[in-house]
Amino acid sequence: MKITDHRKLRRAHLKNIRERERVVYVNKAFLMLRACLPQMRGRKRRVSKLKLLRAAVEHIKSLEIILRN
Repeated sequence: MKITDHRKLRRAHLKNIRERERVVYVNKAFLMLRACLPQMRGRKRRVSKLKLLRAAVEHIKSLEIILRN
């Protein structure tokens, strides 16, 4: 194996490691977001990230309404 091939493999491996770490970080952030949403706290089943984001938007809208009144 050439040195350049070895470097490419190492670079790809490091890229994969960084991507896995990023995914873990994002998933932890979604768990933290879920804990902040009252309608999601008691749920046992997994909620999709899209549903979680939509619930967060709705919660923020409801908080804005409360602040206006």
